[in-house]
Amino acid sequence: MGQKFSEIKKMCAEAAAAAGVKEYELYYTASDSAEIEMQGESVKHLDSSQRSGLCLRVLENGRCGYASTQLFEQEHLEELFIRAKENAAYGLEEPEGHFYTPKAGLSTAERAQEWSSSLPEMIRNGQQLQKEMKSSDRRITDGIRSSLGEESGSRAIFNTNGLDVQEYYHYGITLAMSVMEEEGKMDDDFAYCLGNFADIDMKKLAAEAVEKCGAKMSSGEVVSGKYPVIIEGETFGALLQAYFEIFSGEAAQKGMTLLAGKEGQQIASEIVTITDDPLSGHSVMPCSFDSEGVPARKKHVVEHGRLQTLLHNRGTAWKAGTANTGNAGRAGYASNISVQPYTFYLEPGGKTGEELFAEAGQGIYVTGVTGLHAGANSVTGDFSIQSEGFLIENGRKARAVKNFTIAGNFFDLLKNITDLGDTLKLGMPRGRTRFGSPDVRVQELSVAGKD
Repeated sequence: MGQKFSEIKKMCAEAAAAAGVKEYELYYTASDSAEIEMQGESVKHLDSSQRSGLCLRVLENGRCGYASTQLFEQEHLEELFIRAKENAAYGLEEPEGHFYTPKAGLSTAERAQEWSSSLPEMIRNGQQLQKEMKSSDRRITDGIRSSLGEESGSRAIFNTNGLDVQEYYHYGITLAMSVMEEEGKMDDDFAYCLGNFADIDMKKLAAEAVEKCGAKMSSGEVVSGKYPVIIEGETFGALLQAYFEIFSGEAAQKGMTLLAGKEGQQIASEIVTITDDPLSGHSVMPCSFDSEGVPARKKHVVEHGRLQTLLHNRGTAWKAGTANTGNAGRAGYASNISVQPYTFYLEPGGKTGEELFAEAGQGIYVTGVTGLHAGANSVTGDFSIQSEGFLIENGRKARAVKNFTIAGNFFDLLKNITDLGDTLKLGMPRGRTRFGSPDVRVQELSVAGKD
């Protein structure tokens, strides 16, 4: 999995001495991945790769210079230190004038479970998934697709102030995309599962994808108006993802969130608790330390409706004069340090799905949204989002509906949550981050459908 980090550290020590650099930090990532995509019973796409990269940060006169590389020969590392030293002249001040200094021994996350699948095994699983979908409904078309991906990797951070940590991850993801056509009408939907391919019930996964797609084939329209609404958990998680920046200390310092300075204030319904957990059992990349080497910890961002903290890295915490929450993140090994969540979710309540529907009486169950990048304004909180779901009639889930828009304000939405389901549902992972929620019942939302 790339060159051993221990070897790279030794070579970097020599390169630092040659460049006259005394204080520096190394951020290293390496990964092995394999992915296949099936269409019909044939492999449409196959990719297998090994990647590794190193980001160097150096301090010169209190300013930080960056440089990165994927080349680890001694001459390239020496050039890396020279570039980073030159870039420091134009860099920003490092918080506290130095890189992170660990205060005690850092416990790393338990090493990921070791398992692996060969490409032939992945192909056989994909073929099974395709066959299960194809045989389950006469409306299934040849456009159905399945994909399986597996990745293992590591990340490590070393600095000259005594930090030297490394941890590993390993995960697999299986996705089934169902496509149906009948009487000129076509629709699609998908289902996915995380984990070892050998442990996944392919028949059950295929059935879920087909069932979700089949429900949409009979979709109707909904009349415009204001309705009691239940938002399905993964869908509310997608809203949390779209509005995550409102909880970022970095966004607060840029004037990009209305929650700036509201720590300790009531910002949501009393039943709302939002948690960020770096070591969640739902994570594909558990993190015991953030991208600056600071210990990562579970924390309530909102507790019983009250904002407890924004999320911070060393830089934003230093500027705000507040505690660092250990949320430094990078989009990639060569990226600048930002603020990122881990497993970020709304804590479940105690209501079953049946109880939520019964208490809503009449309304809409929203199970999907599209166009969040365009329809959600994270500064004002306003949203107008294309949606799909089901009518709620007489306290039960009824016929499917689509092509309607839900509109409102996210800050108001948080205050108007009246009930929470008892099951946490999480969306697909994006790097170390997952967003999730139980089903959420709100008093009412504006719905634009047919007149």
